[in-house]
Amino acid sequence: MHFLCNANAVNKKSNITGWFDNEIIHLNHDLVAVIGNKGNGKSALADIIGLAGGTKNTSEFSFLTKGRFRQGNLAKNFEAVIEWENEVVEKIPLDENPKEHAIEKVKYLPQRYLETLCNVEDDKFENELKKVIFSHVEEKDKHQKSSLNELIRYKSETIKDSIRLYSEQLLHINEQLIELEKKATSNHISAVQELLKNKEQELEAHLKQQPMEIQPPNTTSSQSGELAELSKKIDESKKLLQTLNETIEAKKTEHTDIKNKISLAQRLEEKIKNFEMQYSYFLSNCSDEVDSLGLKIEDIVTLNVDFTSLRKIQADLGNKDNQLMNELDIDNGNSSSVFIQKQKLESIIKESQNKLDEPTQKYHFYKKLLSEWEQKKADTIAEITKLKANISSLQNEIPNDINNLKHLRVEKTKEIFNEITKISKIYSTLYKPVQEFIDNHSLTESDFELKFEVSIDGSAVLEGILEKINQGVRGKFYGSEEGRKLLQSLIEDTNFNSIDSTITFIEKIMSNLSTNPNQPDLLNIETQLKKNSNVLDFYQYLFSLNYLRPFYSLKLGDKEITKLSPGEKGALLLVFYLLVDNDDIPLIIDQPEENLDNQSVFKMLVPCIKEAKKRRQIIMVTHNPNLAVVCDAEQIIHAQIDKTNNNCISYKSGAIENLEMNKCILDILEGTEPAFSNRKSKYLLF
Repeated sequence: MHFLCNANAVNKKSNITGWFDNEIIHLNHDLVAVIGNKGNGKSALADIIGLAGGTKNTSEFSFLTKGRFRQGNLAKNFEAVIEWENEVVEKIPLDENPKEHAIEKVKYLPQRYLETLCNVEDDKFENELKKVIFSHVEEKDKHQKSSLNELIRYKSETIKDSIRLYSEQLLHINEQLIELEKKATSNHISAVQELLKNKEQELEAHLKQQPMEIQPPNTTSSQSGELAELSKKIDESKKLLQTLNETIEAKKTEHTDIKNKISLAQRLEEKIKNFEMQYSYFLSNCSDEVDSLGLKIEDIVTLNVDFTSLRKIQADLGNKDNQLMNELDIDNGNSSSVFIQKQKLESIIKESQNKLDEPTQKYHFYKKLLSEWEQKKADTIAEITKLKANISSLQNEIPNDINNLKHLRVEKTKEIFNEITKISKIYSTLYKPVQEFIDNHSLTESDFELKFEVSIDGSAVLEGILEKINQGVRGKFYGSEEGRKLLQSLIEDTNFNSIDSTITFIEKIMSNLSTNPNQPDLLNIETQLKKNSNVLDFYQYLFSLNYLRPFYSLKLGDKEITKLSPGEKGALLLVFYLLVDNDDIPLIIDQPEENLDNQSVFKMLVPCIKEAKKRRQIIMVTHNPNLAVVCDAEQIIHAQIDKTNNNCISYKSGAIENLEMNKCILDILEGTEPAFSNRKSKYLLF
C-alpha cells in the first residue's frame, strides 16, 4: 500500500509573484479534510494532487482548466510535486496532463466528475461500478484482462460461438419447415385436389375420344405381298421409333440427373473449402491457449482434406455430361445423336407410308392415332396416380414431418437457452465476491441494502416483434395500442429465466398469429408481417432467442440503478468507492456531500468514510461538518487565498484538537460559534 507522504502543493519555476509559494504540506495516512471558504483554493489542492498522482479524470478539473488557472501562460510557471512514503518524488508542470500511458496512482473524484457520471444518460455510471466490481475479482481469475466487460467477453466467447452454430442449425430447420408449411396449407391442398379433379375429367373426356377402329384393307394377291412388306417395314420402324423415343426420354432424365450431381459435387467442394476456412480461423483463435500451454494443436486435432475421389467423380460426371450432350445434340448433324437417328426413322416411315394405297394408309394412320391415344391415356393415369399420392402425403405424411421439425426446433431453442444461461452464470460468478462482501458487511446490511440480481431480460422482444408485425391487418395483434397491450401482457406473464416459460411465450405468440379472433379458420402468418419482413426472419428471431440478454441489476433498497436520481446515483457511487472498492490507492474526493441532504450524509457517507479510512488514505474537500468532524478526520487542511496580494494561496494544517484548526472548523463549517450555538438552542431534544 502506498501513501502520499508530502504534497508540495506547487513549486515555482520562475520569479512570478502571487498564487503559490514553495510550501510543503505533510499528509496524514488516514483521513485528511480540506476546508475553506468558497473560492479559497480547496479544489486547487485536490486538482494538483490528482494531477501529480496520474489521474485519468483531468477533463473534469475545476481549477486546472483553460477557463481558469490554465488560461494564458500562467500555469507554465508552476509544477506539482508529490512525495510518496517510499521517498519517491514525482513532478509535473501544471499546464500539462499526465501521459496517456501513465499509471493512475491516486483515484481522484472531482466534483464535476460525479455530476457528469450521475446526470448523463450513457454507460459511464455503470462502467464506474464495474471497475469497482472488477477489483473484487481475484488476479488468478482475471485472465490478464483489464476490465470487467473484457473479462465477460473473454469468458463468453466460446459460448457465443456455440449459440451461432445452434442458430445456423435452427435456420436450416426453419427453412425446411416453411417449405412444408406452404405445402400443408388448405389453399395448396385445395389447388392440388382441383388439379386432380381436372386430370380425372381430362381422362374421362379422353376415354370418349378413342379413335374409331379401322380394319386392315382387303387386297389382291398381287398387291398383298408388296403392301405386306411395306406394312411390316412401317411397323418395325415404328417399334424402333418408340424404343428410340423411350431412349431419348431416358437420356434426358439421365442428363438432368448428371447436371444435378455435378451441381452437388461443386456445392460439396465449396462446403469443404468453407470448412477449411473455418478450421483456419479455429486454429488462429486457439493460438493463445495452445502457445500458453506449450502444446501443438496438430497433436490434438488435425484436418485432412483429400479431393481426389471427389475430383474423379466430377471428371467422370463431366465426361458423361459431354457424351450425353453429343447424343442429344440436334443441330450439328452428329451421327451419334439420337435425334438424328429419330429423324431418319421418321423419314423412312413417311416414305413407306406414301407408297401404300389409300385404304392401307388410313389403316396405318388409325394405328398411329391409337398409339398416341394409348400413350396419353397412360400418361394421364400416371399423373392422376402421382397427384393422389401427393394429396395423401400432404394430408398424412407432411403434417407428421411438420410436427417432427417443430419438435426439433424447440429442442434447438432449448440448446440455445442453455448457452444463454451459461453466460448468466458467468455474471453470477463474477459478481458473487461483491455480493458476499455486501451481504457480510454490517454497514451495508443495516443501512444501504445493496443487492445484486443476475437474470435474463427479455423485454427487447416487445419492439422486436412489433417491428415485424403489420398491425394494420386482421389478427389478434391488430391495432397499434391493442396489439402492443396484448404483447406486453404476454411478456409480463413470462419468466425469461425459465426455458419452459420462454417456450410457452413463443407458443402463445405463434398461436395468436395463427388464430382468427372472429372466425374459426387459421390465419396465414405471412400476411400479418410487414413488407420488409418475412416468415423465415420472424421464425429465426423468435426461436433463436436473440432478444434474451443476461444482465445484472444492482438495487439500492427497492430501486434499480436505472431508476435512481442523480443524487442517489452519486451516493451509491461513493459507497462503492469507499466501501466496496478493493483498490487501496489514495482516494481524493472533491465535495462528496454535493447533491445529498445532511441526513443522507450522516447516515450513508459518514460510516463509509470512517470504514474506508482504515484501509486507504482519503483526502476530502468538504463544506460539511459531518464529514470533517463526525468522521474524525486525522488532519484538517485550511485553504485560504489573499486576493489583495496577487491571489496568494496558503495552506495550514493540524489536528481537529489544534486550537487554530478547531476555530477554522467552527467558523467555516459551522458559521462561527454564535451561529452554531443559536441553531443548537432552537432544537427540541427528545
